[in-house]
Amino acid sequence: MSAAMSVRGTPYRWGGESPGGFDCSGLVVWSFRQAGRGGLPHSSRALVGMGRRISVGQLVPGDLVAYGSPVHHIGIYIGGGQYVHAPHTGDVVKVWVEGIGTGGRVFGLGGGRGEVGGHGGAELWGRVSGLAGGGRVDAGAV
Repeated sequence: MSAAMSVRGTPYRWGGESPGGFDCSGLVVWSFRQAGRGGLPHSSRALVGMGRRISVGQLVPGDLVAYGSPVHHIGIYIGGGQYVHAPHTGDVVKVWVEGIGTGGRVFGLGGGRGEVGGHGGAELWGRVSGLAGGGRVDAGAV
């Protein structure tokens, strides 16, 4: 997560995938590229399509946290119920500190559904193969 955390304060830029500006999936793609995992799609929906369902209790730093139905936003879990993300136009890359689990529906990355908490709408948590703390990438470097 050091790559993503190192660009906190960078302005949101739709389609952005560099320290000059990031959108949500661009931040994920850039961060994992810095950790040696290139070739990821610059699309929250496509990233979600690579994943599998996990429970909130299984989240480890480096997992991806996405939400929306259809999926429209994604960030990188950093632990403690927080994730780093590029929220929207007019905002900057920052850590969501209000926790995960305050209401909403959870959808697994593999398309499964379950009722659990989420913040402000349809939430989706999941591990994308090879991207999480237990995968091929050092989660601390993401």
